[in-house]
Amino acid sequence: MAGAARRLARRFAEARDRASLETMAALRAALTEVVDQLSARGTTVDRIAAAVDAVLCAQGIAPPRPTLAAPLAIPLAAAGLRARLLRWSVQALRDEWW
Repeated sequence: MAGAARRLARRFAEARDRASLETMAALRAALTEVVDQLSARGTTVDRIAAAVDAVLCAQGIAPPRPTLAAPLAIPLAAAGLRARLLRWSVQALRDEWW
């Protein structure tokens, strides 16, 4: 799992820095690998989302915090990519893609 998590983190950074069809496809494939490994262990959807979230936090992409006056904690592009990854996690677990 550690290798798959490292690949996911690397692919996330690539997609964040140079978004393209290729980097997004590689990101999705890396995410699928992580989800498949966790699913094979019987991991629940909530725990899979938490694992993906932990990989993102390790990349410095923490969950957005509700604020009224403070600037955004993370850039909007990274926040959108983060949300997409969490949605993809559930879709991968339920085999709703590919």
